[in-house]
Amino acid sequence: MKNTFVISLSLLLISCSNSTENKATTENKSINYFQTTGYAQGTTYNVIYKDSLKRDISFAVDSILKDFDQELSIYIDSSTISKVNQLEKDSSLSLFDKPHFEECFHLAKEVYQNTNNAFNPAIYPLVKYWGFLNFEQEDEEHQQREIDSLLQMIDFSDSVIHILPGYNYNTIYKNKTSKFDFNAIAQGYSVDVIADYLNDLGINNYM
Repeated sequence: MKNTFVISLSLLLISCSNSTENKATTENKSINYFQTTGYAQGTTYNVIYKDSLKRDISFAVDSILKDFDQELSIYIDSSTISKVNQLEKDSSLSLFDKPHFEECFHLAKEVYQNTNNAFNPAIYPLVKYWGFLNFEQEDEEHQQREIDSLLQMIDFSDSVIHILPGYNYNTIYKNKTSKFDFNAIAQGYSVDVIADYLNDLGINNYM
């Protein structure tokens, strides 16, 4: 059976991190199933895995996802992506030890180019303007002026933002006041990161 990995998301903002052994539901009582849950990316996650060595991965998974948020969460002012969004025109930021941001940036750029710019992480200013389920209706003329102004910032092309390679670390350079949100791709990528961690441990039966 093809290995699958699913992080289950819920609207319950419950923060917890533990690892508990579950009884096997099959007749083979020697199979060891474990579960770890926690809070990340504004919601919850749940990992169920089988491990004959009975290892507790809760702390490691929690740490990986916290590091991930520190690079890619737009809700954390000190995160890497928030610092990039705060950059002034014609300025740069070191990406030393920021592998998750770099990988998400390159993946987003690839999808942006392959979809003829339809997938556009620079849409963040419009998302912020419209809000999340709390959009306040304005008169159509004023709304259109605001949107037209924000559309000038919706640019993810290489001429606006790109990563400059360096000897010891890379640098991201921005020459326009665009702001970015990688959430449309970051959650899926974080699943891959956790899956790679489990595979490296030799754990290949997990959900």
